[in-house]
Amino acid sequence: MQDIIQTSWFLKYNPKTITDLIFDNNNHQQLILKFIENEKIDGNLLLFGSYGLGKSATAGILITTIIKAQNDLLVLKDRSVKEIREKVLPFIQKQPVKSKQKIVLIEEMDKLSNDAFNVLKTNTLEKFQANTAFIGCTNYIKKIEPAVVSRFNTRIEFTGSNINGISERLKLILEQEQAQFELEELYKFVESNYKMGIRELINQLQFSYNSNNNVINFETINSIGGIETKIVSLIMDILGISLKANIKDKKIILDFPENSIINVQYKELIQLLNNNYDINFDYIFNQLYNNINYIPVKLIIAREADINQNKTFPHVSLLGCYYNMLKCIITINRI
Repeated sequence: MQDIIQTSWFLKYNPKTITDLIFDNNNHQQLILKFIENEKIDGNLLLFGSYGLGKSATAGILITTIIKAQNDLLVLKDRSVKEIREKVLPFIQKQPVKSKQKIVLIEEMDKLSNDAFNVLKTNTLEKFQANTAFIGCTNYIKKIEPAVVSRFNTRIEFTGSNINGISERLKLILEQEQAQFELEELYKFVESNYKMGIRELINQLQFSYNSNNNVINFETINSIGGIETKIVSLIMDILGISLKANIKDKKIILDFPENSIINVQYKELIQLLNNNYDINFDYIFNQLYNNINYIPVKLIIAREADINQNKTFPHVSLLGCYYNMLKCIITINRI
């Protein structure tokens, strides 16, 4: 099992301390360090942002530091209203066994049911803060109603925009692995690709390392990215081409994409979706949402991401999202 774990750089170099994490700014890091020093979180803590940026690692390090007895920690499993009523409510009413406070961890908090959210905001999140802190983690904070978000007095966003911090972390990993690389090229690589998230950057570097006898080839590394990155790139390319197309081409793009000016990108997109069965569709929706600034299109992505969670065939949901995004920018003629 250890050998399997060691094959993944992302797992191998998973942060063990707060100083290993990459925060967007020093204030966020200092706040977490304060919680660690005091062995107590002030109120409730909400960690939000894209995939692979350190939310779960931050929560894990806090829990490891603060919790002195297993009975002082409760991790929500199915996020149901029943679980909150039968497990969380009795848990938070009791005093800590050995720790200064108890912790309730809610991963993927956006997946809680409406009834569960209602119980949290009316009877739970604030009532027992003297004894218990809630840590919530989510990739989609906009799916959580503001009344619930407001009950987390500390909210830390992970955007992955700390280019210098990411570069230094990747430099450390490459040096530990004795990789051959050009430092200036590494900085350029991070600056051009940081929106992918540090997890994907690490994966790309490791793939290049394994493919080129420990040498990082930055000339070809951008073509090495995972399936999800390629799908996002293809959809963004299609949207960009469609935006600049004339009226006649836009109609063909929408109705007959295989015979239009996007035929190459469209065919590759369909091929990737049809021939791969372990695609992380949540990651794709999240990247599309973060890379597009036009509000009507962002709303389409958010709605389709919600639908996708309950889909037996998630690629159909993504194609539906793609079509509605395309229709939106062609109809409104802007993005």
